[in-house]
Amino acid sequence: MIQRIAAFFRGFRIELTEFSGTSALTDEPITIVGFVRDKTGFFLMGQLFKPGYRSRPVGTSLIWQVPRAARQLCPNATLLILEVGKENRKLPLFGTDYLRIPNWVRGEIQLPLDRTITRKKDYKEQVRKIRKAGFRVEVAASREQFALFYDEMYLPQVSISHGDSVSVYARESIVDKHDRLELLLIMLDDEAVAGELISYREEVPELHAVGVRNRDSDLIRRGALSACYHFGLQHLEERGFQRVSVGGSRSLLNDGVLQYKRKWGQRVTYPYDAYLLTRVLDATPATRNLLKKLPVICAAGDQLISLVFAEEAELNALADDPGFITYHHYPGTAGLYGVILSDTVALQSNPLARPAGLKKLAAAQSPPGDSQAVD
Repeated sequence: MIQRIAAFFRGFRIELTEFSGTSALTDEPITIVGFVRDKTGFFLMGQLFKPGYRSRPVGTSLIWQVPRAARQLCPNATLLILEVGKENRKLPLFGTDYLRIPNWVRGEIQLPLDRTITRKKDYKEQVRKIRKAGFRVEVAASREQFALFYDEMYLPQVSISHGDSVSVYARESIVDKHDRLELLLIMLDDEAVAGELISYREEVPELHAVGVRNRDSDLIRRGALSACYHFGLQHLEERGFQRVSVGGSRSLLNDGVLQYKRKWGQRVTYPYDAYLLTRVLDATPATRNLLKKLPVICAAGDQLISLVFAEEAELNALADDPGFITYHHYPGTAGLYGVILSDTVALQSNPLARPAGLKKLAAAQSPPGDSQAVD
């Protein structure tokens, strides 16, 4: 009993780590303190820092004392980031003065693809490349084909593209369960060069995993990865499905995977299980410069919004830039908002709770019925 009580109270303590180095986004020195799990850390710090950044444990803190403890344990840190579970029972104890950035967001594509997608230059160029290369599709039928997909397509694609930042499906979860999944193989001159794995476990089918053989750069350049999406969506449309899940993407609006899926009509729908609670400890010029380069998808109540950061005069100019609005207003979010930065109020309290610290740049996109998260 005593051990269980001790374990219960230990659960209210957070292990804090300091990360320091040169920002990959601004080329300025930056120091961040917080708690992130290994896979998130590999991704996030790899996005924020240039190679060679340093990390060191600085101590522990009770959940509700984290900001004060972070300042004491790591006085040079200007940004605080905490990874917590969506259903974490302790989440209210962190307080409300954080931005809630989903670690992953789920995306879906409506079928058939809307003409606003198929008329775009990016989409037409991908289809043109697929036809020029001569790719075609076959439905796999044997366990050996699933094994080939896992070993030569899926595993190299995940390992090279994401390294240690994502979980890799176990071989048996794909090969040994091939009778519960569907595998589309992309063929070139009668040879399988890429594949798309489809799961039908939920009401909405999911493009479960994708890979190009040995992640061959020439095959990718010729459109093999695009062929996986093209034929996968075409196959599901022919089977009568009106929606398809394309899995999870990181919530950074500049993330390549998130923007690539957008070319196929992805709309984000809801966050997965973890959030990055984010708060500014010291609104230095370097910190504000970093935030300006870090547009995100953010949770606001029960909805998702697109969020950018800028000084007030900059936001006024950006609001009149159609290209900026189009790029940063991600489909499926309930609006695009700008956080007004200053040297005193840059996220030191949650800007979503302070309408005076926000500027609406674009309203919710179609389909109709999406309500706005913040006014």
